[in-house]
Amino acid sequence: MAGSANLGRGPDPEFIEPGGNTPAENFSACLTFGPFECTKRPEDYAWGKARAAAREGREEGGPAVLIVDIPDDIIGLAVDAWFPLTQGFVQFDRGPSLEALLTAWPRLEKRIMPFTDPLQ
Repeated sequence: MAGSANLGRGPDPEFIEPGGNTPAENFSACLTFGPFECTKRPEDYAWGKARAAAREGREEGGPAVLIVDIPDDIIGLAVDAWFPLTQGFVQFDRGPSLEALLTAWPRLEKRIMPFTDPLQ
């Protein structure tokens, strides 16, 4: 999803994708059980990102999903009519939702789930 997350510092809205030229400006996270109609499943997205990195000659360690337990009150700051939970992901834009996420980030439970790409 958009943005990059550092395990210690949290999402970086200034992150620029390799080969890109504009900052992410937000951080998006899939809901645990979807729905995934607006996005691919998290593992599909990770496989695609890992394949693109490999094609471009960048070693990024392979596909993985960052799992973060974000409190409902912080998620609630990011949900509105344009970005309802029914789309299956939460977008933390600059402002109250991203600020709250960054403030809470050091205390949030996180784990990285690496996996093997079935096409590799």
